Amino acid sequence: MSKLNPDSTAEMITHLRPGRLLALLCLAATLWLFTGPGQTSHADPACSLSAISEDVRMCQLSPAVSPQACHELAISTLQLPDSCLSPPVRTLGALELFDAACERGYGESCAQASNLIVRRHGGIDQNFPRAASYADKACAADHADGCNMLAFFYVNGAGVERSIPTARAALKKACALGSAQGCAMMADLPVD
Repeated sequence: MSKLNPDSTAEMITHLRPGRLLALLCLAATLWLFTGPGQTSHADPACSLSAISEDVRMCQLSPAVSPQACHELAISTLQLPDSCLSPPVRTLGALELFDAACERGYGESCAQASNLIVRRHGGIDQNFPRAASYADKACAADHADGCNMLAFFYVNGAGVERSIPTARAALKKACALGSAQGCAMMADLPVD
């Protein structure tokens, strides 16, 4: 299970409103009392749509919050229990957080956003042009898996016009970035 690292958590806490910080501390203390120390695997106060909206707004507007912190917040949002928020709400919240980090050049978030859309995670609409756009941003940010995904879209004409040369260029970049999968896929491309 992915957790926020202490540096990112501290960074985000410094940007919380005082009331939200107090709520966070109360929730953590309550969970600690009921589950015991070391047994709380996921103590996150984001169990409401308004809390996720605040997190998204913070990630979109505050340059002091790193894109990596927003990415980790998105991962944590996806891992919230069903009793907290339904899968579609969690997925949409995470997608917004991935989008905010992606727009700030964090390639892993762009790749994750593309993946959520392609796999229809949480019932999200399968919008291939949008997913291809995220994969393109991931590849531009030197994320090897993003380049592999971009090649998938171009080979299959999913959300983009089919183009084997463009797919080949994306896979060449993925291979150069160290992706064994990208190197293998490049060898299997049809001649165009």
